[in-house]
Amino acid sequence: MKFDARKRTTKRLLAGVFLLFTLLLAGCGNQGPSESEIQLRVDEAVAEALANAEESDTSIASTTTSTRAPPTTTQVVTPSTTTTNPATTTTLDLLDPSIVRERFVEKVEEEIARVAPRLPVEGMSPDHSAEYQPPYLFDIETTDSIISPFKGTLVIPILWYYQGELTGLMYLHATYNYTDFEWKFASAVRYIDETTPDLSAIRTEWVESLFR
Repeated sequence: MKFDARKRTTKRLLAGVFLLFTLLLAGCGNQGPSESEIQLRVDEAVAEALANAEESDTSIASTTTSTRAPPTTTQVVTPSTTTTNPATTTTLDLLDPSIVRERFVEKVEEEIARVAPRLPVEGMSPDHSAEYQPPYLFDIETTDSIISPFKGTLVIPILWYYQGELTGLMYLHATYNYTDFEWKFASAVRYIDETTPDLSAIRTEWVESLFR
């Protein structure tokens, strides 16, 4: 930018000197000043123009410096190496519905894995057998009990057979109480259909034996 400014200043200087010289000749006519006087005036004009050019260059340089953007500084952020200790599980955490549900699902999965293989023969007469029919169902509800604030129900669909022939779809209903922050088995019964329980002692004993 400074180089371009000098070129413009030089052009203005030459044009000014030429114009001044022309005016001097035109203004004086035949009685013009002597050659020495003209040379003196030209020298003065050149000196003044050079001084102005120097001031112009200084002004341009100053302006350029003041408007130049500051250098960009890159901030390096060092990741924190501080680790947070895992929160201690509290009583309130263990009563949180999401945790209660998660624990019940874990309990249910364990029960299914243990009960399903025992369905065909254990506790049954040779004429009867059963087979787990996925998927299982479950439900959790709150209670007014301080000792067991939650109650869970597990429903296991089973295919019921008599002498090797399928006689229908039945259900095993098992209930659990959330006591001391753990799900504990309470009771179980077989349902002949979705609403009718089989409360016969022999069937109840057989069903409960599957969960114990």
